[in-house]
Amino acid sequence: MKEYLIIDDWYDEDTFKKVIKELDYLSCTPMVRSEDGSLSALTDEGISKSKSSRIYPEELYTDKGFFCSPILSSLKKMQQKDFHDKVFDTFKNTGTALAEGFTSTNASSTIISYYENNDKYDEHYDVFQYTVLIWVYKEPKLFKGGDLIFPKLNKTIECKNNRMILFPSFYYHAVTPIKMETNKENCGRYAITHFFYRKF
Repeated sequence: MKEYLIIDDWYDEDTFKKVIKELDYLSCTPMVRSEDGSLSALTDEGISKSKSSRIYPEELYTDKGFFCSPILSSLKKMQQKDFHDKVFDTFKNTGTALAEGFTSTNASSTIISYYENNDKYDEHYDVFQYTVLIWVYKEPKLFKGGDLIFPKLNKTIECKNNRMILFPSFYYHAVTPIKMETNKENCGRYAITHFFYRKF
């Protein structure tokens, strides 16, 4: 039984280059530290479980700008039948509605998280239906860590450039700490997160 969907080389070569340029541009805007009260999972004491910088692209773009964004316009790819079929095939033997559920979502929200030295995300779950992560970083890779862990499933997913993973948002998951090998700017790990849910 499959527990998540992984697709490598999510963006084609041309789109990937545009995404890198967009991330460079967005990184020039003020980023919010998750520890400073941005939306993230909290401990029982009210402390953020996340240590990273965040960008909320939907707050930066106008409706017209949305379609100029390679990151946001790529959401269309997840609305195609081919992608829906992959999601169905992934979860069809789970004995749950996960296989059919993705096609019933009609809303999404996007967050871009940037992780560099010692940034991490402790075990948590998301309050949506499906979580999609796309990892992006500049080559050559100048950090270690940043892998995704599903503690309750005893699974670790290696952070690979341009890798997409989709999983049910209720899965407990975590991000291992990043260890940088350079002081250059914007050479850490970006996680483009798309949350999918049903809005009534």
